Order: sequence, then structure tokens, then C-alpha cells
Amino acid sequence: MIFNYTRGQFRSGYAFPRLILILAFITCYHSGYSINLDSLRNLTLKSNTIPEKINAYLMLSKAFRKSNLDSAYFYALKSFSMAEAEKEKASYAEVYGNLGDIAVMKDSLVMALAYYNQAAQLYQEKQNYRELVKVLVVLGNINLVMENVPEALDRYLQGVQISEEHNDRSSLGNLYNNIGIVYYQTNEKQDALEYYSKASKIFEENHDSLNFAISLQNIGIIYTFFTKLDIARSYFENSLNISRKIHAYSQVANTYQNMGDLEERAGNYRKALDIYEESLEIYKMHELNESAPPSIFYSQVYGNIGKALYNLNQNDKAIEYLKKGYNLAEQTHSYSAMSITALYLSKAYQKSNDYKSAYFNYQLYKQFTDSVNNVPGLQKLIRLQMKYQSDKKMKEQVLEQKVKDLRQKRLQILYISLFITSLMIAVVMFLLFRLQKNKMKNVKLESQNLHNELDFKNKELTTNIMYLLKKNEFIITISEKLRKVDLVQHPELEPLIREVIQELEAGSSMEKWKEFEIRFQDVHKDFYQKLTAKHPDLTTNDLRLCAFIRLNMNTKEVAAITYQSVNSLVVARSRLKQKLNLSKDDSLTTYISSF
Repeated sequence: MIFNYTRGQFRSGYAFPRLILILAFITCYHSGYSINLDSLRNLTLKSNTIPEKINAYLMLSKAFRKSNLDSAYFYALKSFSMAEAEKEKASYAEVYGNLGDIAVMKDSLVMALAYYNQAAQLYQEKQNYRELVKVLVVLGNINLVMENVPEALDRYLQGVQISEEHNDRSSLGNLYNNIGIVYYQTNEKQDALEYYSKASKIFEENHDSLNFAISLQNIGIIYTFFTKLDIARSYFENSLNISRKIHAYSQVANTYQNMGDLEERAGNYRKALDIYEESLEIYKMHELNESAPPSIFYSQVYGNIGKALYNLNQNDKAIEYLKKGYNLAEQTHSYSAMSITALYLSKAYQKSNDYKSAYFNYQLYKQFTDSVNNVPGLQKLIRLQMKYQSDKKMKEQVLEQKVKDLRQKRLQILYISLFITSLMIAVVMFLLFRLQKNKMKNVKLESQNLHNELDFKNKELTTNIMYLLKKNEFIITISEKLRKVDLVQHPELEPLIREVIQELEAGSSMEKWKEFEIRFQDVHKDFYQKLTAKHPDLTTNDLRLCAFIRLNMNTKEVAAITYQSVNSLVVARSRLKQKLNLSKDDSLTTYISSF
């Protein structure tokens, strides 16, 4: 089984068929740290500030990892001592992480745990969550190798929680893959397959070929357990092809280990042995290039070769390899590996009739099996899982409730806004209605007042005209009577009477016309202007006749005012009609009333 870790450019993988874990921290600094060592040393001398010097020593340390671990450790300590002496806390996290990497390469997993825990604490304080998650992954990996499954799961779940909170998918593939391993170890194979599949999708989407190959191998291991060997074999072959293309020889060696396990389950022990030996040769050939801790890989491959030899009845050689595997597994506290090698050692010694050694190794097998399957550890694992699921569900519920509250609040605000808006619109509409109503009322009142005033003036004008008519009739009557005076008896009075008649008629005519003009223009404003604007050739008498017609006065009434005969007025009306360009059928009264 392979599990992954990426910290900067550092990738780690673990493999364990049949619950035997293999830790393979592989440095990927081949391109990043291919700088000439002399150039790096010169860089330390040229550095002017403490942070620059610390960084230069870190680069030197990482450059030496693949060739000389002692030199890598020396420069790592130099960077650490300088950071500590100068209280350069900004560099502490990276310094501790580098020391942890080297400790893993030197098989000092307990020391590596201490360094990585310090790095994790510092990344937490700096709120560098991406690097924190990467360190949590490797802490989980180391705990998993050391059989501390609950602590490993706790670290993985912390990583998942932080990644989800900060929407960071960069380490989720590795976390899902390694959580799948935890489920595999606790015999929850279907759950393990689910997490491996999720990890595989992420790696494929990210074009992460190496980790994609690892996830395919892990899926193949699950199908091996389900005895679906053809499906498992196809996954192993796909993983192997990808690993070869990218020259990931450690991964190739691990895949061969799992393919050997598959052949063992199928009863092909000779083929399994050949595959295990090929895996060993590949690892030995590329070991210096990979810079991986050899003890864990060798503990697995020696144990697997020993099992295959036992099944092929090569008992003495089986014991030799099983012992090698057990001793290397003991160095890394890999209890599951120690358990299974002790079991096969017991069986091999029993075949050799060495019952004392057989019994001793069987007791070791029982001891380490109990350590692996201790109840308190499994209970803690279950509690951790339940706590994580519970916390996740609670967070989802809290988030869902917050969303609901937010929606409700937004809805309330919307309703209040709509109510206020509606109320304001209603108030505005009411005010506009009242204003319009008042305006219409005022207009109506003003119109009524104007109408009343016009009626009054029309009545006043009519009254005045009637008065003028009566007055003129009276004057005409007096004039007629004066004309009938017998001047035969008094001839001397004739000039006087004629003069009086003329003055009466002249004074009355001038007076009545002035009065009429004033009152008519007061009632019918702009009548003359409009009429003369359209018909500028009208005479004063024509205009007076138009005014009389506008007042709906008949010919007799006009004759009484103007002292003209009815016939004369008929002729005058006919001439006026011609001046106004009206035909015989057109109504003179209607036309004049339009002005």
C-alpha cells in the first residue's frame, strides 16, 4: 500500500501489502537543487544578512541529501543553530522541516516526529495553512508506519479539516489516499476503496503522474484483497507503466512487491519469488538516486522473499530472509511487519523441528498482533472518526443554519423594503391624487368663476345693449315728435328743433358706441385682433357689424343701435360675407362666433 506526502518539492510514499508498511521518502530536488556545491558555498559567504545565510545553509543541506546525508545534516544543524542564536523565528518552520526530512532519510523516525511537530506548531502560529497541512500529512505517515493508527488518522483529519476550511485542494489527494490506508488497516476495505478512488480522481485532474500511479496501485491492492485478481493486475500494470515513464524506480519496486503478493494469493509462489527478487534488484540499482531510507523497504522485501521461499519449501533460505526482514522492521517499530515475519519464522522453525525457536517466534507474533490490534487504539480510532464526522456534520448544519438565517434576514429586509416602498408609493400617490384633486377643484372653481364672470359680463353687456336700445328708441321717439311739431305757426323754431334733433342723434350715437366698445372688449378679449389678423381689409363699420353678430343680435336690434334701416343692414351683411370669403351656404354667425 502506498501513501503520499508532498512538502515543497519533497514527495514521500509508503507501501505495504498485507498491512506491511514501507516508508519511502523520495527527494525530488534533482531539478531544484542541481546547483554546483561550490556555488552554494560561495552563496553562504556572500550573504549579507542572517536570513540570507540561513537560507543558503538550507539550500546546501538539501543539495547534499541525495549524495551525503551527513553533510546534509551538518548544514541543517548550521541553519538551525544560526536561526536559534539570532532568534530568527521566520526561518524556524523551514529549518525544522528540513531536519525532519533528513531524520526520516536516516531512519530516525522518532526524531523526525519531534522535528515535524515543531514545524507544524510554527506553521500554525504563522497561519501558513498550506505548509501546515503538508507537515500534518507526513506526521500522519510516520505515525502510520510506527503503527500508531489513531494518531495518524487524527493528523490526516486535521489536514482535511484545514484544507476544506481554506478551500485548498493541493494536499487533499494525499490526505484521501492516506485515510484510505487507515481504513485498509482497520479492515474497512470498501471505505478504503472509496477514498483511494477520490484520491485517484484528484491526482488525474492535477496531472500528478507519480501520485496517480500510487493511487492506482492502492486500488489494485484492494481488489487483490477482494480476490478480484484480474482487475487488481490491470491496476498494477497501469501503475507500473506510469512509474516507468517518469523513472520513479522506488514506485516501480513497490508495485512489483504488490504484484508478487498477488501471485502468492494465486498460489504462484515461484512467480511471486521472481517478482520480489526483481523488485529488490531495481531498488538496489537506483537506491543512491532515490535517497530513500533502506531499512523499511528491505524489511518488507526480505520478509516477502522469506515467505515465498517458505511456500517453496526452501526452509533454510526462508529463515535467513525472514530474520533479515524482522530485524529491519524492529528498527522502525513496524509491529505489523514484525508480526507477520515472526509468524512465518515460527512456521519455518517448526518445519525444521526447532520447536523452541518456533514457540518463541509464535509468542512474538501474538505479542505484536495484539499491539497492532489493541482495543484501546481501535476505540480511539473509532472515536476520532466519529468526532470528525460529527464535527463535519455540525459545521455543515451551522453553515446551513447561517445560510437559512441569512436568507430569512434578506427576505425580511426585502419584505420591509417592499412594504416601505409600497407605503411611500401609496403616500406619494395619495398626495399626488390630493394635489391633482385640489388642482382640478381649483381649475374647476376658477373655470366656474370665469364662466360666472363671463356670464355676468355677458348679462351686463346685454343689459347695456338693451338699455342703449331703449334709449335710442326713446331718442328716436322724441326726434319723431319734434319733427311733427307744427312749424307753420312757429317758423322761427324750425332751425332750433332741427339742431336739437341732430345733436340728440349725434351725441347718442357716439356715446352708445363708446360704451359698447368698452363692454364688448372686456367680454370678448382679442376678438378684433384675431379677426383683423385674418381679414385686415375690414373697415370699422364692418368690425362693428361683426361684433353685433358675435353677440347674436338680429338685424332689427342692430338697426336700432346704428340708426340704419333693415334693408341697409341686409346689404351690409351680404358685403361682409363676401369680404370674409364665405359662400352663400356658409353661416356668417357661425363663422364669426369661431373668433
